[in-house]
Amino acid sequence: MKIMYVTHYSELYGANKSLLGLIEEIKKRGITPIIVCPKYGSFVDELIRNNIKYHVIPFKPWVGADSKIKKYIKHLINVVCSFWAWLIVIKLRVDLIHSNSSATNFGALISKKSNIKHVWHIREFLEEDYNLKLDMGRLKANKFIRENSDRVIYISKEISKKYEREIPEDNSRLIYNGVVPPLSYKKSSEFSNSNKTMRLVIVGILTRQKGQHEAILAIKHLKDRLNLNVILNIVGEGPYMEELMQLVNEHNLKDEVKFLGYQSDMEKVLFNNDVALMCSESEAFGRTTVEAMLAGLPVIGANAGATKELIEDGATGFLYQKGNSEDLANKIEHIYRNPILINEVSNKARALALKNFTASKNAEKVVTLYEELL
Repeated sequence: MKIMYVTHYSELYGANKSLLGLIEEIKKRGITPIIVCPKYGSFVDELIRNNIKYHVIPFKPWVGADSKIKKYIKHLINVVCSFWAWLIVIKLRVDLIHSNSSATNFGALISKKSNIKHVWHIREFLEEDYNLKLDMGRLKANKFIRENSDRVIYISKEISKKYEREIPEDNSRLIYNGVVPPLSYKKSSEFSNSNKTMRLVIVGILTRQKGQHEAILAIKHLKDRLNLNVILNIVGEGPYMEELMQLVNEHNLKDEVKFLGYQSDMEKVLFNNDVALMCSESEAFGRTTVEAMLAGLPVIGANAGATKELIEDGATGFLYQKGNSEDLANKIEHIYRNPILINEVSNKARALALKNFTASKNAEKVVTLYEELL
């Protein structure tokens, strides 16, 4: 079986990390992956290192804030590029097209031209999490997805709610993302509130939607009222960096908040911290949440988006009221005062993640879906 995967970007962030994990697993099951992406980047570098076939075709996403003329030009480019991809499909005898994101309709265009079945993997909200608008509008786009998909995959129940009115339930599947478990994990926490600083980490692109500002304000609350030994490590890059740094300076938190930038070795980052935060207001799944769970860190997450699907409050993590930085501070203090919870909660969380959110489990369900179609 040969599957052509279409990804809308060429860097190694969440959606492509999930795709890479899926690819590695399906190769073990005798499936040949062929990747199509719009340009060269760190994701392509990883494909080369893993000896995975790929083609760079300069197609355009169907999202943005473009003028009518630019949208028309983008469409023409994609029509031409789909002919290019069709030639590859014919030459390599591809069995199925799999779009890795709702940010592009290019996989659907290839499917129509080649008359090959198409799976559309919806991994993001677009408007709510990335502030991206579809060129043809949401209603028309949903109709296009419905009419040009043999199966639609949702990565969470929250995502499925957005499409349930337009896309028939029997044409869709809920398949949670998969993460490759680390070789080892933090079996016991080194943190002790009597002699050690608690290290908190929040990971993700720096945007308002990801909520790093709430984590910073929570640290301010803790410093003002309790003077706890807490450090917040912010991992990631993005357009919100300057505003976050201003917030840190405004509240005199330079010693308590550290900006670590982009980090490629997430396993090392997580092992150097005690507790992970997930403050996103519209998390479509929560890859970094699962990475933390598998690494043995308890997660304090906002009770919003798909985060509340991954965390059972008080059992496999902690939930705080989204938008309420003081409530987040209270959750941090609760763990700080009761460090035994770090081990109790993280052990349950890791067991849950190993059962439901591994790359192997994800691939098993995706391959079953392929077999239904072919």
